[in-house]
Amino acid sequence: MRNWIILAILVALAYYLYTKSDSVEKPVNSTPSAVESTTDTGSANTQMDSLEAKAQSLKATIDAKLSATEQQAFNLIAQSKEKVKQFVDEYCAPSAPQSSSFSKESQEYICKELQN
Repeated sequence: MRNWIILAILVALAYYLYTKSDSVEKPVNSTPSAVESTTDTGSANTQMDSLEAKAQSLKATIDAKLSATEQQAFNLIAQSKEKVKQFVDEYCAPSAPQSSSFSKESQEYICKELQN
C-alpha cells in the first residue's frame, strides 16, 4: 500500500511540474540574436540602416498605441536615418529627458522597439 501512495505522489509531482513549466514548449532562440547583435556593430552606417528598418517596421504596428499627434511626430522622426539615430541617442538613454512629443509610455515603447 505504501508503494502505491509513493507512486501516486511521484505521478502527481511529475504532472504538476509538466503543467506549470513553459520551458518545454518555448523554442530556444538565444543564439541567433547574439549573432545578429555582433554583426550589427560592424559600422555606424549599418547601425543606422538597422535603426531605419526598425522604424519603418514599427510604423506599421504602432498606430494602435499612439495618439494622432504622436503618430505625426513619429512619422517626422522616421523620415530619415539621422533623425531616428538622434531620437534614440537623445531620448532612449536610461537618464533621458521626457520628449515633448510623446507620453512617457509611448516614448518607452518606441525606445524599446528601436533598441531591440
